[in-house]
Amino acid sequence: MPPDQIRPDAPNTRNRKFTSGITEGQDDRTRNEQGKMGVIYMIAILGTFLLAGTLIISFFGISLPGVRIAGGILIGRVAFMR
Repeated sequence: MPPDQIRPDAPNTRNRKFTSGITEGQDDRTRNEQGKMGVIYMIAILGTFLLAGTLIISFFGISLPGVRIAGGILIGRVAFMR
């Protein structure tokens, strides 16, 4: 569906405009295949970090409090940039 035909009150309008913009000119089957592959990649990445995240963090010598502090700094920085 072209972006100009999307109702402005529809939920996730911005996401729909983005996905319809990057898949413009493709048929529905190709769009669905790309969406499914995106979900598969996301599950694989999240699953890898779920199972091996502790090993990866300990390999690089990063402590959990260090990750929490870095995350807090990033969230604070994003909050003050707006």
